[in-house]
Amino acid sequence: MDRKIKFKYMVKRENGYCFSQIFTIQEIENGTANIWLKMNQVSEDELRRFIDTTILDKNSKDLLDWWEGDILKHKDTIYIIVWHNGGLYAKSTELHCIYPVGETLTWMELPVKIGTVYENPELLEKDK
Repeated sequence: MDRKIKFKYMVKRENGYCFSQIFTIQEIENGTANIWLKMNQVSEDELRRFIDTTILDKNSKDLLDWWEGDILKHKDTIYIIVWHNGGLYAKSTELHCIYPVGETLTWMELPVKIGTVYENPELLEKDK
């Protein structure tokens, strides 16, 4: 397996409008990301940066394409992709456990992405 590291710059305006752009490390280093931020008049308060969890197989096909902040569902459990101890993990919101993202490849059924913490925070609310 191989990885191409990318970052998603997500912007959430005060009115709730969200938009994003994906940048490679090279685009961040050469200033392309800063140009995009200036063109879209993005303030630091509106910006969230997320690292990509894409894992590629030997044929460069995506096995996983989850981002930090994504909300996943596996059976009846909700997980959030988080940065923890220098790596990306799937953190359970109910079971208080955390799994390395790569470990989810060993599960019989992969979790399904159902939203993001910024675009769909209601998915994290407990049923009342």
